[in-house]
Amino acid sequence: MDVARRELGSLAIAKRFVSAVNSHQTARIFGLMTDDHVFVDSLGSRVGRPRIEEGWRVYLAVVPDYRIRVESAIGRERVAVLFGTAEGSYVPEGGTGRVRHWSTPCAWRAVAALQKLSELRVCSDNEPVRASTRKVRPEGPRGSARR
Repeated sequence: MDVARRELGSLAIAKRFVSAVNSHQTARIFGLMTDDHVFVDSLGSRVGRPRIEEGWRVYLAVVPDYRIRVESAIGRERVAVLFGTAEGSYVPEGGTGRVRHWSTPCAWRAVAALQKLSELRVCSDNEPVRASTRKVRPEGPRGSARR
């Protein structure tokens, strides 16, 4: 088999996808998704194309430094599983307000088809992300909350 035409395994495809996400280049991200790609979040919600494309655009706008850090990964046939952390800073709409950084452990299950990802499932504790989006009560002197 010609090396240039060799098919990549699921783990290599999943790592390319992570690299694309970390680059924040949506064209690269979308180019690694099959036409019938499905994103499944930690709550089991399934989002397909083209909605997931808009989701990535919006997410990268409000978390402009979003990053996936893979600590370990395994792949077999069409499925790869990656373990690590996701992190970023929530920047409120319009770029004004307090920026809040978060980090959370994650696992990703990636299903490969046609040298792209047909499914990406994320499992994580979303509380750090949700907490970063909540409005913080202003503090008065000595850290006491204003009433």
